This record gives sequence, C-alpha cells and structure tokens, in this order.
Amino acid sequence: MPNRNLHEIMGHIGRNPELRYTGSQKPVCTFSVATNNDFKRNGEWVKNSPEWHNIVVWGELGELVSREFKKGDAIMVRGRHRTRSYESKGQKKQISEIIATEIYRPVYVKKTAEPASYIPEEAPIQEFSDDSLPDADIPF
Repeated sequence: MPNRNLHEIMGHIGRNPELRYTGSQKPVCTFSVATNNDFKRNGEWVKNSPEWHNIVVWGELGELVSREFKKGDAIMVRGRHRTRSYESKGQKKQISEIIATEIYRPVYVKKTAEPASYIPEEAPIQEFSDDSLPDADIPF
C-alpha cells in the first residue's frame, strides 16, 4: 500500500518569520500560519476558531521567506507533517509542524459580474529539496 505525507495549507502568517542558523550554519526559518473554515449558511457567515500550524522552512527557501513575508501576509505552504518530542524544564513535550517544501504567495482575484479575462496561476517562489536537510532531521 503506498504512503504519502503531503500537507497543503493556505492562511495568514501569525508571527513574523524567524530566521536562525544551526551549528553547521544551515538556515532554518520558523513561523505560524492560521487557517479557518468559515462558511456561509443562509447568507450569513459562520465563523470557526482558527487552527494554528507551525511551519519550518530549511535552506535558501527559509532565507527567502524571512525576507519576503511578514505577519498578516497570505501564504500557501506545501510540505510534510512531522511530530517531534523535546524536553523543556524537565517536562517532555511534543510539537507538530509542517516541514515546508514549497511556498506560494496566493493571488486573489476580485469577483465581478463580468467573466475574468484571465485565470491567475500559482507560481512557486522556490522549490526545496529534501536532499539538503541536515542528517539529524532524518528519523531513521
């Protein structure tokens, strides 16, 4: 049976992307994205609580995200889901995050009564290869 760990979210950045470097000087950028599933029922918007996603972006793509995006910006993220454990103040904790492999800036088109003259296409800012992940990130 085939397996695939691919997550895609689109929302707004909840805090400014933070760029750091590992001991071996590999760039890593972290930030959060809020998504929601609001919908209309009988012409009224039904609001749902936002879902928060932790995002990790490695390498040149992480450096690019830290320069080009800020809190509140719309963003689309594709990547793989990972849950990891760590210890803080003597307590074992878990964190769930998306390791981004693609980042997009969504293009919005205002709906009008006239048909659109073009359909915008998603354009990746930059793709990221798992080949450049540090060895410590590989779980096996």
